[in-house]
Amino acid sequence: MLIELLRASADRDSRRALVVSDSRTATVGEVLARAEAAGAELARRRPRRLACVIEDVASLVAVLCGAAASGTEVCVCPTYFDDAALNELLDSLDAALVVTDTGRRPAGRDVVTVAELCAPSGAAEDSYDLAEDPELLILTTGTTGKPKPTRQRWSRLVAGIANDPGSRWLLTYNVNQFAGIQVLLHVLVNDGTIVVPASRRPTDAAAAIAEHGVTHASGTPTFWRLLLVDAGSSAGIGQHEMPLRQITLGGEVVPGDLLERLHRAFPAARITHIYAGTEFGSAVAVSDGLPGLPASLLERADGGRAQLRVVDGELQVRSTVGMVGYADDDEIAGEWFPTGDLVEVSGDRVMFVGRINDRINVGGTKVSPHAIEAAVHAVDGVALAAAYGKPNPITGSIVAVDVVAAPGHDPAVLKEAIRRGCEALPPAARPRLIRFVDTIEQRGGKVVRAAAADAGGSLR
Repeated sequence: MLIELLRASADRDSRRALVVSDSRTATVGEVLARAEAAGAELARRRPRRLACVIEDVASLVAVLCGAAASGTEVCVCPTYFDDAALNELLDSLDAALVVTDTGRRPAGRDVVTVAELCAPSGAAEDSYDLAEDPELLILTTGTTGKPKPTRQRWSRLVAGIANDPGSRWLLTYNVNQFAGIQVLLHVLVNDGTIVVPASRRPTDAAAAIAEHGVTHASGTPTFWRLLLVDAGSSAGIGQHEMPLRQITLGGEVVPGDLLERLHRAFPAARITHIYAGTEFGSAVAVSDGLPGLPASLLERADGGRAQLRVVDGELQVRSTVGMVGYADDDEIAGEWFPTGDLVEVSGDRVMFVGRINDRINVGGTKVSPHAIEAAVHAVDGVALAAAYGKPNPITGSIVAVDVVAAPGHDPAVLKEAIRRGCEALPPAARPRLIRFVDTIEQRGGKVVRAAAADAGGSLR
């Protein structure tokens, strides 16, 4: 599967750059050689399940390709987990073998370094039969709880990849995420290149786009909103020429104002909203420049990549490219999956109105933080906002908003502008507390509202 894609790509041009970062460039031939060695070593060891704690993207690609070739079920673990969280995850995965390039050695595990796993031995016994339909585990992002491992098949994931030869993709996601795996597969299928920025900061992302000729960039609405704010600042990314041909958004509600701003900033780029989830895969791609999804998708007959329906206001998906099931669970492929996304059908559009588990109960009225954030983001000078419920003895909760101000904007003036901008909201949805913060916690590129609700600090 994956190693066959690498082999075919190397036959065409083994010296082509596969992974590019500020520190080095890894060619297709180099990654293939390391993947072949990893596959042979894993075929010899035959672990039940392999956990990767790997920071270097080129090394991670080699290990993933080797694991798929040998039929080793693999899970990419977040390298930012502390020791306690990592050990808890490894326990839940029942992963006895850990491969890492970080120097960490989780207690009670068989640990092998990337250098050891990917070192060619040259022995005759290194030959092995390729696995027919290997599996992997992909973690959910965990923005509403602990990440859950989903069982996937590489063949199903590859089936959802579009042909787009020679694309150069910016990596804005961690590769333990579904979206990060999607970027990797786009590159492997299309003889492409992964460009790894120095950090997730907008300035570093923009510099990588310009320096390495990135043509495709996928990110959450939060990522794009921050990049656009930085572009508008005097010392921001406007100094960079960014030759983007394709912009992809997903993972959060995609508001119309953000789509319009992206079109103005990148008029030559095709802008696509991907409706996807770790559990159900990439279900829908929409490039019409409008928020929401076409209502006609609800009428799509069986035979496509995914079918959609609305049940009690919740969007459900049945997918041919989604997970097989959760780790060690029975297969649930082909069943309708409740996404947790609340929607309303308005005319010819399916509009997202929030998540089932993040609504705020204000005196018995259910309020969506997404509608509040949309109103706050529409105020000039707001870089990012997170709305959440704050306990109140009378109403149960009141609406609070954390705000990151764009450079050069006075918080006192901005606070009054936010209050005016939210006057059109229903009374229960109007923010009663507005707090200005330097940063808002993100996980997997998404705003974590629970973190905002639990954070301390003064209001001003």
